[in-house]
Amino acid sequence: MKNPLLFRLHELQTSEVYNQIPELVAEANVPALTLRKYVSSRPERFYSQAAFSAFHEVLLDIESNYANELRSYVANRSEEIDNAYLHAKEINALEWHDRDIKADDDYRSLILIDRDIHPAYLRLVEAVFQPLLHLVAYFSRLSSGKGTEGLNLYNIVSELPDRQFAEVKASYVHLMRNGIAHGGVRYSSNEIIYRDSKGKEATFKSYDVVRKFDDFLDTCNGLLLAYSVFALTRLGNEGLVPQNLMVEELRAESQTPYWEVNGILPSTIMDGKSQLIVFCDAKTMDEDKIRFSTFQTAVLAESAAPGFDRYFISMRGPNSLPGMASFHGNELAAHRLKEHGIEKYTGAIQDYLPIFVANRKMFRWQRQLNTLKFAFVVGWPVALAEYRSHTGRPQMIVRCASIHRNGWGAVLNADVVIEPDNAPVDQDIVRRYSRTIIRKARKVARREQSWFSVMKYLPLGFAQMNVFRKDYRARRLSGFGLGEDLVGTIRLQRIRRIKSPDILGSTIELRRGLRFAWNKNWLEHE
Repeated sequence: MKNPLLFRLHELQTSEVYNQIPELVAEANVPALTLRKYVSSRPERFYSQAAFSAFHEVLLDIESNYANELRSYVANRSEEIDNAYLHAKEINALEWHDRDIKADDDYRSLILIDRDIHPAYLRLVEAVFQPLLHLVAYFSRLSSGKGTEGLNLYNIVSELPDRQFAEVKASYVHLMRNGIAHGGVRYSSNEIIYRDSKGKEATFKSYDVVRKFDDFLDTCNGLLLAYSVFALTRLGNEGLVPQNLMVEELRAESQTPYWEVNGILPSTIMDGKSQLIVFCDAKTMDEDKIRFSTFQTAVLAESAAPGFDRYFISMRGPNSLPGMASFHGNELAAHRLKEHGIEKYTGAIQDYLPIFVANRKMFRWQRQLNTLKFAFVVGWPVALAEYRSHTGRPQMIVRCASIHRNGWGAVLNADVVIEPDNAPVDQDIVRRYSRTIIRKARKVARREQSWFSVMKYLPLGFAQMNVFRKDYRARRLSGFGLGEDLVGTIRLQRIRRIKSPDILGSTIELRRGLRFAWNKNWLEHE
């Protein structure tokens, strides 16, 4: 069941997911919106392609040889696999993932590492990395006729095939994990020493520790994406899809500015009947919108997790009294199989529970105005995507921008990612939108300044844009080097006394008052 106002937006977002994840079979029954965070959200979109490909390939191989054993394994370890999604979601939501870390700010880096990164690293190892790769190690031993008992973390990593999982194994530092887990961590002015229980030591710079955590998080996100794609594309996948992935599916399909699914909980009611409780937040007093979202959520819940006798929707919100609704599971299933419209579902609701009670009513004109506002909010991304498609205009993402004063003018520095739709980045695109890139970066930098700051109003005296063809974390972009994903730099210079060297080995081009320095490594791979 689709929300009419969201249909075109969901269609656009689904096509983006299919374009970015070709392993996801483009079938109507695959909830691709569930995986959209791996395309549009940070840090999920930085997932390791090597980890994804290796784990997905192994899962397909296991299913072809041990289909029944795989379902039995997942059923026995469903709680661990499900919790892996929960822990990864909470770690991905931390605010410091995209924070720039300066190499000369060692003290702040050490505080971040000790307080945030070390606990998160240990949590990823124990709650995400180990449970997911235990599956690989288990079936590796099963296929070779070895015993499957005693698979601790060290044995799991040792059991991974070197050919497929070389990058996965490289992202995990066992001694670093042991040092954190057993309190064997020492700090110096610019180094961190990890020591395990056997006296072995490893020393890293603070920046290297942050980079190792980033790479390890990307590996874990790649593993989770691989399992998600595998589980969601299997026929009869009810036993393979974790509960937290079902929640993501419900949230993605039903979420609006006024409605959000927070969680699900299976339970048992009278006479031993099964019930699935869906917890939702309602943020409007429009009863028509709430009623539609309630029915839609019940239909989606039955489709994602069929087989329950009753589906119970629990609603809370700041503008209403607590509300609830329950639906007959067999009625929902019958309507779904017959592909009925929403008007046919009225008999599926149980008549002894109220749906929703707002603590004050909305006038009709308020509801209509609210709907128009909602239609504009969800329609704008679609209109923008269609405009880019017709004009060939790429997405220009300003990842970080800074501005300061030098004499009469402002000096602007920025890292910008340019992403054309369905086309590679080339020199013509960068030339055509060079001034647009500068304007967008200036707008972002000025937005961060106070209204009383002179930098907000000074004319631009110097600007240097570092242009990339692929997105990375902000702290990675600031010290990127000369990798092939750096397209080059664009420089606007009106203050002549400022001296700034071009990137090493670059090809220089002067055009329309701008200086382009094309990166040699990018030109060789263009």
